[in-house]
Amino acid sequence: MNDKKSLILPTLFVGMTTVFAQEKPNVILILADDMGIECLSTYGSAYNTPNLDKLAEKGMKFNYCYSQPLSSPSRVELMTGKYNHRNYTQWGNLTPDNKTLGNLAKQGNYTTCVAGKWQLGKDSQRPHAFGFDEYCLWQLNGQGNRYCKPLIETQNGVINTSEDDYGPDICSNFVLNFIENNAKNKQPFFVYYPMMLIHSPLLPTPNTPEWTTVNRRFKENRKYHQYMVEYTDQLVGKIISKIEELNLSKNTLILFTGDNGTMGKIEVPMKDGTFIRGGKGKTNDRGIHVPLIAYWDKVIKPGKISKDLIDFSDFYPTLAEIFQVNISNEKDIDGIGFASVLKGKSGRDKQFCYSYYHSLLRPNSETTPKRYSFNDQYKLYDDGRLYNTVKDVLEQYPITTPDSKEQEIKKQLQLVLDKYNTGVAVEQKIKNTDNQKKKKGKSGKQNKKRDQLDF
Repeated sequence: MNDKKSLILPTLFVGMTTVFAQEKPNVILILADDMGIECLSTYGSAYNTPNLDKLAEKGMKFNYCYSQPLSSPSRVELMTGKYNHRNYTQWGNLTPDNKTLGNLAKQGNYTTCVAGKWQLGKDSQRPHAFGFDEYCLWQLNGQGNRYCKPLIETQNGVINTSEDDYGPDICSNFVLNFIENNAKNKQPFFVYYPMMLIHSPLLPTPNTPEWTTVNRRFKENRKYHQYMVEYTDQLVGKIISKIEELNLSKNTLILFTGDNGTMGKIEVPMKDGTFIRGGKGKTNDRGIHVPLIAYWDKVIKPGKISKDLIDFSDFYPTLAEIFQVNISNEKDIDGIGFASVLKGKSGRDKQFCYSYYHSLLRPNSETTPKRYSFNDQYKLYDDGRLYNTVKDVLEQYPITTPDSKEQEIKKQLQLVLDKYNTGVAVEQKIKNTDNQKKKKGKSGKQNKKRDQLDF
C-alpha cells in the first residue's frame, strides 16, 4: 500500500450492477462504546471474547479500521459518510438536514430499528426522521443511568425500570425481538445497535457476584472493565445465535466495530504479557484504532484477514451498495465503500484517510480542531508533524529528517490535507456554539453524576 506513488482520493459508488444475492441481505451494524482494538482476544487481548473471536474466524477481520477519538464525532461520520468538517457542529447532535444510514435503508425498502446509545440529538422524533421505524434508546431526551435502573425510551415512551434492570439487556432483547418479528417478512431489515457497553462508569454486570447486592451495583471499579467487555461479547453471541436459530445466516451481514479507543485509565492485558493503555480522546493510534469484524455466511470466506484501510466514512457507501441504493448524486460523500472487499473482489484502492477532529465537549474545553491524514504506517498533521505510527505508536517522536521514501509519503499525505482544508463554515458554527455556551455559564452541569456524563 505504502509504495504506491499515485494518490487516489475518495470516489462515489456510481452504479448498482452488483447483486449479492437473490434477495437483499439483512444488515446488523453493532457499535461498541469505548472499545479499542486491543480489547478483543482475536486481536491479542487476554480478555475472554469467544463469540467475537468465532465471528472473526467464520468471517473477516480488518486490521486497519479507524474511528474518531471520541464517540460523538465518530457517530456523525459513521452515519453520514462525511468527514467531520462537513457536518459536525455540536457535541451529541446531528442536525436533521443530514441523511443517515437509517434513511439509506428506508430508501432501499428495509424495515429498520436502532437500540442502545443514541447521541444524535435530544428529540423523540429524531430517530424516525433519521429513518428508524423502531427505537429503544438511552440518552434520547435525558441522560440518566445506562446500566442499573436505566433511563431508556422507545417509540412508545419511557420504559419503567428498577434496580433489577440492566440497560444493555433491555436493548439487546429489543434487538432480538425485532429480528424475530421481522424474520419472515418479505422486506429485509437493518439493525443499528450502538451498544451502551463498555463506557464508564465501570460497574458490575449481571454476571459478577457484586450484582447480587443492589447498592454494590453502583460502585465503580476498574476491575469491572474486563467483565463489561466479556458481557459485550455475550450480548453479541445472543444475536449470532438468534440469526442462526432463524436460519438467516446466509442472508445477513453482521458488522462489529468500536466508536473510539479504550478509556485512558484502563490498561488492557495482552496474551503476550504486555499491557496496552487506552487512548480515548487522543488522536494517536490508541485513540482511533478500533476492531472491525464482518460475518456473512457463504459470501465472506472464513478466516479472511483484510489489510484494507477503513475509516468511519466508508460505512455509508458500503451499506448503500448492499442496500442497492444509488448515491452517485449525493454531495460530499467522503468514504470509499468496502463491499467488494467483503465479496473477496479486488479493485478497492484507499491509500489514505483524513480526519478533522474537534472535541466540542463543554465550555472552556479545547476549541482548536486537529487535522491529519494517515495510512497504516504514517501520519501527517497540518502543522507539519510526521510520525511513523508503527514504530512510534504514541506519536512522541516526530520525524525531523525524513528519508526519500518518507518525503514522498509526506507529499501524498499533504495532498490529502490540502483537499480537505475546507472547514471554515463548520468552524464558524462551532464558534457561535462556544459563545452561546459561555453566555449560559456552567449552569451546575459539573454537579451531574458521573454516570450521566458521556465523553
